[in-house]
Amino acid sequence: MIDFWQIEGALLTDSAFGDELFAKFPTEQPYPYDPTRSGLVIDEEDFKEARKIVEKYIEEPVSLFALGELLVSITRPGGRAAMKALRQELAQSGQIAQPTTPRFLVALGALVIDDIHSGITANDPNARGKHYGLDGRELPIYTALAASLPLRQFARELCDRCWSQGCGVKAEYYSDYTHPSRMPAALPQSRLAPGLS
Repeated sequence: MIDFWQIEGALLTDSAFGDELFAKFPTEQPYPYDPTRSGLVIDEEDFKEARKIVEKYIEEPVSLFALGELLVSITRPGGRAAMKALRQELAQSGQIAQPTTPRFLVALGALVIDDIHSGITANDPNARGKHYGLDGRELPIYTALAASLPLRQFARELCDRCWSQGCGVKAEYYSDYTHPSRMPAALPQSRLAPGLS
């Protein structure tokens, strides 16, 4: 999970990362769901291509779990527009200064994907920032972002558009490797892979 938060934080602060990733995966077409495998059918090549791009911007190890979450989230309809809007809001806030540390990227990704959505930062964002190990220059930036009403609105939109919809499904890498996410809810017939019923 931490590696996905870092990827998300990097996507929200580095437009070159997002541009390269979206150019490689240009469509917002969700991966087909295969009920016989209880998961999404994600081509192995997509994982490999995503890893090549991610490793240009993230120096720490990145798991298959995080790559699966990334691929599912960027193919949700409306997710890219929501991500770009949030990135623009962050840029306009003037709070984000490059270079950002990996720890701050993790905290930022967690903030917009989990913490705002769950309400965990509502009472004491400063304590939550310390939980992520932020201090010095980064802690007041995190606290200000966590308290920003416009940012909270954009983060909820991003979460609703791409994260929440993709969170309840499993993604498969190989037939013997199942993405360790929650069990999928029943999906509409239109979301099934072609030829499956």
